[in-house]
Amino acid sequence: MEPISRIDSTINQLFFRGINATSLAKDSDYESVVHLLVHGALPSANQRDEIEAQMITFRDLYSKEMDSIQSLARNLDTLKEYNSLEMEDALLAFVSLSAVVAAKSFAESKGLANVSANPNLGHASNILWMTSGNEPSKQDVSDFQSCLILHMDDPDNPSLTSLTKVLDEGGTISQALSLALTEHVNVMHHGAGTEAMKMFNEIKDLENIKDYLKQRIEKGNKSGVMKQFSSGLSV
Repeated sequence: MEPISRIDSTINQLFFRGINATSLAKDSDYESVVHLLVHGALPSANQRDEIEAQMITFRDLYSKEMDSIQSLARNLDTLKEYNSLEMEDALLAFVSLSAVVAAKSFAESKGLANVSANPNLGHASNILWMTSGNEPSKQDVSDFQSCLILHMDDPDNPSLTSLTKVLDEGGTISQALSLALTEHVNVMHHGAGTEAMKMFNEIKDLENIKDYLKQRIEKGNKSGVMKQFSSGLSV
C-alpha cells in the first residue's frame, strides 16, 4: 500500500496514497479522501455514502462539555468506551466532533448563538453552515473542500511523530491526540498556511506568480518561498 502521504520534492507535489493531492482537491470530496487515507483506495459510491452517514451520526455525540478540541481529545477514551467504539470509529468520531467544536467556537465569536449541526449536510457543508447560519453555495462548498483536502496530511510533521510515538509506546488515543495538538500549535510547526496566504495576497494575480517568485529568490528568500509556496499552492 502506498504511504498515507509523501512529497515529491522534484516537482513540489503532495501525494495521498499515491494520488496527487491537487487532483483530489479538484475532483474529490472530504469524505472520499478520508476513506482513501484510512483504507488505501478511493471508495465506491456506497462506501462514500456510508462514511458520510457515520460522520453525521457521530456529530450527535457532541455535548457542551466539549468546549475545545483539546478537551475533546482528553475525553476521547471515555467517549470511545461509553459508546463501545472501535479504534477506527473513535478516531472518525474525533474528526467529526472536532469540526463541530471548532465551528461552534467560531460562530459564538461572531455572535451566532445556538447554531447546531445540520444532519442533511456533509462534513464541509456543515462547517460552513455552522459558521455562517446559512446553507452554503455549491461553489463555496467546492472551494472549502479543496482547502480541507489539501490540509489532511503532511508527512513527517511533528504532530504525527508525537502521535505515533505515544501509540507505539502503548498510550491511549486521548494521550496521543493531546500531545499531537500540543505540538501542532508549537511555533516550529504552526503557521505555514498563514505565510502562504500572505504570499497569495502579495501575488494577487496568476500572471504575477513567476515574477514574484523570481524576485523572492533573487533576494535570497528561496527556502522561504519553497516552504511556503509548496505548503499552500503547489500541493
